[in-house]
Amino acid sequence: MVGQVSDPVLIEEAMADTVEPAFASVVIDISPVEEEPVTVTAVTEVAELPAPDPEPATGFALMVPGRDAPFSQHATLGEWQNAYEDLAEKTATAGARTYEERRTALKKLKQANAETLQSIDTVARVRHTAAYSQRLAALGAAQ
Repeated sequence: MVGQVSDPVLIEEAMADTVEPAFASVVIDISPVEEEPVTVTAVTEVAELPAPDPEPATGFALMVPGRDAPFSQHATLGEWQNAYEDLAEKTATAGARTYEERRTALKKLKQANAETLQSIDTVARVRHTAAYSQRLAALGAAQ
């Protein structure tokens, strides 16, 4: 090509041989577009948004002694009961602790979950009471 591409006259001459006559007089303007300046203002005051309310706990919380937050959360009381029994069994069979430490841990686990245990109907509560007594007996507690 001859000259600069941005010159409209030269673009017309260069296209004259290759473009149909009806389009030969098209002028393409490729000059830079001037933009309006952007104004940035400084923020002097920040509005504080209220903290979102914590999502209410749904279901049944399995608590462990010494922790404020639940160990686990369960949708149904039946799931909670199974999780409680699993945790109690793990506590009773923790080999690194003495029998006395395990008995104490079981009592604290029962106390931490006393409210939920009381909400279980009497027939289902027999399961937990019997399992608790068997674990204590296995750990050498006097009956």
